[in-house]
Amino acid sequence: SQMAKLASKEEFMSRLINQDHSRARITVLTKVSGTRDTEILMDDLNRASKRFLNDGLRGQVTGTMAAYPKAIGRLVNQQIISFLGACATIFLTIVLVFRSIRIGLFSVMPNLLTVLTVFGVMGLSMVQLDFFNVMTASVALGITVDNAIHFLARFQRRLGRGSRVPRAVWRSLKEVQTPIITTSLILGLGFLGVAVSTSLGGTERFALFTALAIGVSLLATLFVLPVLVLRLWRERRAH
Repeated sequence: SQMAKLASKEEFMSRLINQDHSRARITVLTKVSGTRDTEILMDDLNRASKRFLNDGLRGQVTGTMAAYPKAIGRLVNQQIISFLGACATIFLTIVLVFRSIRIGLFSVMPNLLTVLTVFGVMGLSMVQLDFFNVMTASVALGITVDNAIHFLARFQRRLGRGSRVPRAVWRSLKEVQTPIITTSLILGLGFLGVAVSTSLGGTERFALFTALAIGVSLLATLFVLPVLVLRLWRERRAH
């Protein structure tokens, strides 16, 4: 019995200290999960190791938690660059297809409004950025641009047939509102279903914010985009 306890103790210690006793590992369990709180914890641990370890001893914080803030920071920077690149690509593609810079600008505006609203809600609700949240912008961009393209394509087609701008806006909106609302409801309810059924916090937040982005995109396409088109037309007629 004593030998078994001794062997068990040595096996346990071998997991914490290497063979020449030059290195020891201390495992810390924590409930900290947010990026900002993790950075504060890492700084506190580094300061504590420098303060309490001396006589040639040195401490280094390692593991997943130590790499997490840096990984999130890189991911956020990459998402910002990819989002701006996607906006520019969408703008140039629509300009080439529709042969209109104004149409290209109009197609980007609902997307910017959607992304700003979603991240504004994240900030107000104090949601910490993680791998799931930062992906919302890219997913929302791909979903929301479709609504604007449907409306603007109908609008340009009616202008080409000789319709006046107010009538073209009204008729285009009347034609696309049913398919846009139906598609948005199906997608939004699908993501809400994922949020309700999942037990993973990151997946739940991602689904909720994506559903929010779909809803904001729908409202922006039905109410904001037509007003912007009419407003620009009136200003151009006034000049």
